[in-house]
Amino acid sequence: MNCMQIKEALGYQCTPIKEGVFFLNSAFTHGYDPESLGAYVVDDGKGNLTITDDGNQLFTAQSHGVNITPRRIKKLDELLSAYRLSIKHTGEVTGTCKQDEISHFLPRYFEASIRLSDAIGEMFPGAPKSFEDHVGEIISKGINKQRITRNYTIQGSSGHQLTFPFAIDANTNHAKVVQPISTRGQDPRWSTVMQTLGKLVEFKQAHESTQAFIVLEPGANAEGAEQAKAALVKYASIIELNDNKTLIRHLAA
Repeated sequence: MNCMQIKEALGYQCTPIKEGVFFLNSAFTHGYDPESLGAYVVDDGKGNLTITDDGNQLFTAQSHGVNITPRRIKKLDELLSAYRLSIKHTGEVTGTCKQDEISHFLPRYFEASIRLSDAIGEMFPGAPKSFEDHVGEIISKGINKQRITRNYTIQGSSGHQLTFPFAIDANTNHAKVVQPISTRGQDPRWSTVMQTLGKLVEFKQAHESTQAFIVLEPGANAEGAEQAKAALVKYASIIELNDNKTLIRHLAA
C-alpha cells in the first residue's frame, strides 16, 4: 500500500514517512484544540496494517493540563474497544486491520478519535458534562435501565460493526438506536453529523425496519440546525432536545 492508493480510495491527505509508514491528516480536529486528528499507517508488507496516533491525543490533552490517570485510560480504552482499537500503556491509540479492510477501518478510526476527543474534553478541570452524558441521564431516568444498552454495536450492510451511543430494546423487533449530536459554538458539530450520516446509510441498508433517532442539542443557529436535519432526516427521526418528556415519549413507545 502507498499514499496514492490511500488518497485515491479515501481522500485523506497522505504523507510518506519512510518505507511502509504513512501519515494521514483528516479534516477533523480535537474538540479542545485546533490541531487536526491524524493517523500513522504502518504496513508490514504482508497485507497487515497498524493504525496508530503515536500517543498524540493523550499528549495533546496533557499539554492542556488534563491529568491522565490509569483509571481514565481504562475508561477511554473501554470506549475504543467497540471500534477494534485500544490504548497501550504508552498512551498510543492503536488498531490493526487487513489491507483490504482499510476503506472501512479508517472512517471508524476517525469516528472513534472524535468520540475519544469528546471524552477527553470532559476530563478538563471543571468541564461540564457532555451532551451525550446529558442524554444518557434523561434516558436512564425515564426508561427502565434493563431496556437501555450503552455503546450498542450492530453489523452494517458491509459486514463491519457500527456503534451507537444508546439502544432501546436492543436485539428485538422494536429496537431503537439513538445518536446524540452536540453543538459547537453556534453550529451543530459537523464532524459528528457527517460521521453519523455515513453510519446511518450503512445501518439502514442492513436494518431498514429498525428505528433510528437523532437527538440534537439546542442552541445551534436555525440555518445550521436545518442543514443538519436535511442531511439526516431520510435515515432517522430527529428530535431537538427542548423537552425531556418529548424525548422519553418517542423512545419509550
